[in-house]
Amino acid sequence: MGAGTARRLMGLSDHAWVTHRKHSVRSCIWHGCSHPHENRKELGKNLDWVDEVRENASIRMVDYQQRAAAHYNCKARPQVFKIGALVFRKVLKTSPKKGAGKFQANWEDPYIISKVGESRAYHL
Repeated sequence: MGAGTARRLMGLSDHAWVTHRKHSVRSCIWHGCSHPHENRKELGKNLDWVDEVRENASIRMVDYQQRAAAHYNCKARPQVFKIGALVFRKVLKTSPKKGAGKFQANWEDPYIISKVGESRAYHL
């Protein structure tokens, strides 16, 4: 069932459906107003509306990013280490060693934490 059929079932003609929508260039073309003054007026309405749409989109984007960060951070368990604690250091794939590859160890030897820096940065 097409959109036109659904509108006719609701008792609206195609012309009545367009008049209920917000003014846009498409509705201006649909109604056949091709006067330069009318076109400028319709474009002015659209330009006023664009700022509002962009603002709403940016608000939704910030809200989504905050919810995604909260969801990610609720699963993270912060680790707090003390000076003198023994820790392993993860081997980075960017440091090629002889014999490195699939069978390389995932962790390096235990290191002792010597200093705790700002924002929980540890010196080994």
